[in-house]
Amino acid sequence: MWEFNKKEQYIIGLLLLILFLLGGGIIYRYSQETKAAPRLEEREFPKAEKKLIVIHVCGAVKHPGVYRLDSGKRVIDAVEKAGGADEEGDLDKLNLAAVLKDGEKVLVPAIVQATTVEGKALSKQSLSSSNSLINLNTADAQALDSLPGIGPSLAERILAYRQEHGVFSTVEDLKKVSGIGEKKFLKLKELVTVN
Repeated sequence: MWEFNKKEQYIIGLLLLILFLLGGGIIYRYSQETKAAPRLEEREFPKAEKKLIVIHVCGAVKHPGVYRLDSGKRVIDAVEKAGGADEEGDLDKLNLAAVLKDGEKVLVPAIVQATTVEGKALSKQSLSSSNSLINLNTADAQALDSLPGIGPSLAERILAYRQEHGVFSTVEDLKKVSGIGEKKFLKLKELVTVN
């Protein structure tokens, strides 16, 4: 067995005391740091800012316009932001689950209710409220194309004339459109209106 003199015992005792105090200090300091440090789930991480996108919503909605939405939103969110579809809106024609992109235009189409004039289908938008005549001032290309003797190119010319000269004042103004002569006009005059 080892034997130590008093001086060596004193030094060993002093070293043991220093080690004990150092060890205790380290343990105490570690315990204080772990108390002070928040847990991972408690730490505040900077929140990612939501990126905004700008969307144009138009057509058959209650409040058409340009809206800002959070990125990742869907077509249904844009339609709801614009007040929802109006009574003419046909949401079945849209993919309401599609994710929106910045600068996108969401066009809500109107419901087309078909009726016929001389066996040809016409859209509700092209019909006069009082009868089954096509309104030259509101009809789209599809409705004009449904008239006898009017094909897609002539329908486009009618629309171009309307855009350049304004609304038709009388049914006879239809003769001013290139490609519509007296003979063709006589076939059309009973099927159109300018109301």
